[in-house]
Amino acid sequence: MSTVEVTFGPLLLVLFCLGVTLWERQRCGTALAPFETLAWPYAAIVVLINFGGRHFGFFPVSLKSILFVLACLMFFILGNGAAGVLSEDRRLPGRAFFNRRDARGCFSAYRNLFVCLAVVTTVFGFIHFFRSINQVGWLGIASSEFKESFGKGPLAHVVVLGRPAFLFLFASYCVNRKLSHLILLGFMFALVLLLQIKNNILVLLLAGLYFSLFYRLIRVNWKKILVVLAVIYCLFNVSYIIGFSRIGVGASYSNKIQLYLLNHFFAYLFGGPIGFSEILQDPTYPLYTIQEVFAVPVNLYRNFVTNDVLVDLIFHHWIPISSIYQYFHTSNVFTLFGMLYMYIGSMGAWMVMFFLGAGAGLVRFAALRRPGALGWQMVYALFLGYLTISFFGLYFNIIIVYETAVYMLAVPMIYNGIRSGCHRVRRSLVRSEGVTDHV
Repeated sequence: MSTVEVTFGPLLLVLFCLGVTLWERQRCGTALAPFETLAWPYAAIVVLINFGGRHFGFFPVSLKSILFVLACLMFFILGNGAAGVLSEDRRLPGRAFFNRRDARGCFSAYRNLFVCLAVVTTVFGFIHFFRSINQVGWLGIASSEFKESFGKGPLAHVVVLGRPAFLFLFASYCVNRKLSHLILLGFMFALVLLLQIKNNILVLLLAGLYFSLFYRLIRVNWKKILVVLAVIYCLFNVSYIIGFSRIGVGASYSNKIQLYLLNHFFAYLFGGPIGFSEILQDPTYPLYTIQEVFAVPVNLYRNFVTNDVLVDLIFHHWIPISSIYQYFHTSNVFTLFGMLYMYIGSMGAWMVMFFLGAGAGLVRFAALRRPGALGWQMVYALFLGYLTISFFGLYFNIIIVYETAVYMLAVPMIYNGIRSGCHRVRRSLVRSEGVTDHV
């Protein structure tokens, strides 16, 4: 690959992202919108790879793969714009954030609900954890048997039910700084961390940040961005240390292990864009097997209707991403764009990106259209979290995305329904007492 190609691709990508960001800032009033959370992380990593990573043995990202991603981003923008027309997004002039004036009232109205939900899910989560430990033992905490036991079953779904509570208490803590909320956040986050699934860890943290940012409870600056990046690396490190602790905590923090983890972090960070760049040159792709892209409805149908084997979402063919063979520099993920291309080809990928953009636009409209749309606001923050890590792989084909979104919509809705019913009963009783007293 020529030096001109290696340099021109990232610059073209950055200029495109910058142009769209400036346009969206004028149109939406913010640079924190679905396109930005999707495009900028990918662009930043491609710049790191082609201007830095390749000097340490990583393969550069090809211009061909960058042009394909630019086409995907164009279809995403078109879908987003179509959703704006259909949802009459123009009715939200200047509405880029949630209504901050409603924040204290919202947090006051829902605080008891989400504190109770956090306590219940934490208690059941740790019960589930100790039941899993009884099956595999403490030394099996990072084993596939532990993940099978702790990651599945009714109590595992109860743990997922705590995710709306995590987002709410994350933002609530930014308002009131209550130690009890911080402790509950720590317990809930520990339950997610124990399973060592890095996309679950990162998305929960990012969704909490986005939810708070859109309520303008925290502000973004370069110092905070660097702190968040440092925290992300620490969480990545700790997720592996949990498994390595079987050889002893001291050994896990040895120079040899930490150097391996640092290399593995960059292989993990760079793997998606480089992996896609590599498979784009491979004539055996695309595979044209659509079931992996629509695995959620396919697996639900197979689980409840046919009892067939579920779709396996783990790609088992690893692609080298560097010339360094001392470490595990391979990838089995190829970014959101590359995974779509691999499974359904170029046209299929562009169609999915169009509808993904439309979905992002509709969720944004639902989150901003009126005060009190708490459930949709949480779903919007969750959606942006998954878009942010799409430089790694495809996540909109896993059940936990939709299960979490359903909980975020259902919990406030059910709570409001119960409160409304109680108020109606109370008013009826008051009127009945008034009639009785009059008689």
